[in-house]
Amino acid sequence: MTWEIKSQIMGRPAPSAAQVLIDLTGVPLTVEEVLSQSSKGLENAFTKVQPLPGVLKLVKHLEKHNVPMAIATGSMKKNFLIKSAHLSHLFDPFNGKVLCGDDPRLEGKGKPDPTIFIEGGKMLGIT
Repeated sequence: MTWEIKSQIMGRPAPSAAQVLIDLTGVPLTVEEVLSQSSKGLENAFTKVQPLPGVLKLVKHLEKHNVPMAIATGSMKKNFLIKSAHLSHLFDPFNGKVLCGDDPRLEGKGKPDPTIFIEGGKMLGIT
């Protein structure tokens, strides 16, 4: 997948991302077919996700210095839980302050809409 496509689908709600993928590639599938086919391999891949170099060091540094942290992810909660289950050492410092893309507070608005970041800030007491 090219960067052009990735940059246009990252963080979007799954149906919106699937439609963009269809529009950009011309793949002869419906949104439902794209979502069904992509979900088959994703769950297995999610269990193997690893943090990028330096991420754990950064999180531990912020935790040590009591910097408030939250996660604002476009992932659906089900997928986030699969991705993070084997990485408790990375996610525990967030103390459950995680806002996923399917949270009702977002009203279906995905990135780049700022709602997820505004709601994430509220989790930290930022108005």
